[in-house]
Amino acid sequence: RTIAAQLDAIEDMRARGIVPSVVTGYCFGEYAAAVTAGILTLNAAVHILVHRARAVRGVDGALLNVFTDVNVVNRLLAPLSQPPTIAIIAGPTHVVLTGPTDDVREADHALRQAGVKTIFVPAQLPFHSTLMDKPSHDLNIPQFPTPAHQDVRFVSGLSGIVLPPERVTTA
Repeated sequence: RTIAAQLDAIEDMRARGIVPSVVTGYCFGEYAAAVTAGILTLNAAVHILVHRARAVRGVDGALLNVFTDVNVVNRLLAPLSQPPTIAIIAGPTHVVLTGPTDDVREADHALRQAGVKTIFVPAQLPFHSTLMDKPSHDLNIPQFPTPAHQDVRFVSGLSGIVLPPERVTTA
């Protein structure tokens, strides 16, 4: 879902008297959660996302959903000369790989040959891979003011803990 759709859902809930006390999100949903918590304004979130989009221009890679245990994935990828990175362990039998497109396609072939179900994700950006290190490092986003208080607590998608507004960074 887009940030706009996520924020629309929150506004729809608020209109019905449902107000969250805690929010969290993943990827773009983390920005929507920060806006909902009052940590970022919508303008600040859009500003950050535009900067982020500019920073990752030219990065090319792929993602692969793999439906087996992470130990099986590691064992089957070990013989590859350039195995992709494990980006996410989404569940006991769901792993997401990321990296350069050719490396991800080679892993896809090796896993399928071993009888493992995979789904190639037609995404251009290899999130959670080392290909994103330089753009992340080069990302220069100004700090935005944080509110004096917040009614909705924000749980970090990275650490899983409630963060006060002053602990949230925009970089």
